[in-house]
Amino acid sequence: MFCCIALGESILAVIGCLVPFLETDVLHSLPYTVATTLAVFPSTLHKDVVDLLSTNLLPIILGTDVLCILLLILFICLFMPLECMRCRLL
Repeated sequence: MFCCIALGESILAVIGCLVPFLETDVLHSLPYTVATTLAVFPSTLHKDVVDLLSTNLLPIILGTDVLCILLLILFICLFMPLECMRCRLL
């Protein structure tokens, strides 16, 4: 289990570092890709996924497609049982 957590943390760290260098086409599809990791990564990494989304990815694409962001937040809320995690996104 520790290997899965370490691998997930490393993947999220790499994605967070690559965000400023990505093209806009890739950048607009990346939040959905990161959100789908909630279904695969262990629940201990859910906070890290939400942090990456709320601090690095969603602010960059916020002005472009509001409907896409709303659907993404709805998708994340399906996997996040804790109310405090949902509030970080809003």
